Amino acid sequence: SANVNYQLAGANEWRHAPSLAALERNPLRFYLQAQPNGAPHALAAEKAPEPFALSKSRDFRDRTDAEWRLPPELVVGEVPPREGTLFVTEPFDEPVDIAGRLRGELDFTINKYDVDLVLMLYEVRSNGLYVKLLEPAYNFRASYARDRVRRRLLTAGVRQLLPFQSERMVGRRLQAGSRLALSIGINMRADQQINHGGGGRGHEESV
Repeated sequence: SANVNYQLAGANEWRHAPSLAALERNPLRFYLQAQPNGAPHALAAEKAPEPFALSKSRDFRDRTDAEWRLPPELVVGEVPPREGTLFVTEPFDEPVDIAGRLRGELDFTINKYDVDLVLMLYEVRSNGLYVKLLEPAYNFRASYARDRVRRRLLTAGVRQLLPFQSERMVGRRLQAGSRLALSIGINMRADQQINHGGGGRGHEESV
């Protein structure tokens, strides 16, 4: 019996699977890879032969773009730098069907005990348009990424691994010639709680 029923957007087909585990049995795996000329960086099929590091900093005192909001359109002409660092695959030679949850592991160092991360997936069409595959974006608090009930703070100043998995799934056929793009950013939206990373309760902390 099919317990997971979803429409594959871009193909206009209904698909069925006995479970999410069965649906995700053969994952499409990519690795973050820095590009020497800067963003957009690469979502590569293979691990980089040598370790690399990308640095990103956000100043929570800077509220000059407090009124900024994600564009509501599902198809946009560009990804604003405000959304975060962008990673993009090479174009696909043939149509590619993707279905399931966004899952991964970040290998990083942070100077705080917590952070709210925002991840967004796009299909980048050959005409340069970006089609949102997650709406809203996948927003999660790092201290609850491993366990939604028990908070596990990060270790400031120490390199660490952080596994994550979205609650909502994606189902889309990417066109031949399209690319897959992932943006990774830090949540600073004025209409949402700012996680200052001090390790205490978010509503009790300030910059």
